[in-house]
Amino acid sequence: MKLIYVASPYKGDIKKNIEYAKQACRYILNEGNAFFCPHLLYPQILDDNRRLRNAKTREITGFFCVKKV
Repeated sequence: MKLIYVASPYKGDIKKNIEYAKQACRYILNEGNAFFCPHLLYPQILDDNRRLRNAKTREITGFFCVKKV
């Protein structure tokens, strides 16, 4: 099993982009792999201040990108 980082658009048509990311994640699961898709998770639980949220998301994402899981 591979862990796949999903990077897809978020700005713009957010509803459409979220659905696109969900479809990508479903595809990954159906192929027998796991996914990490931070922009589906972190905007829902982090501060509504967009600048702070974006900085925190980048920090967390960087943490996962350098860890061997």
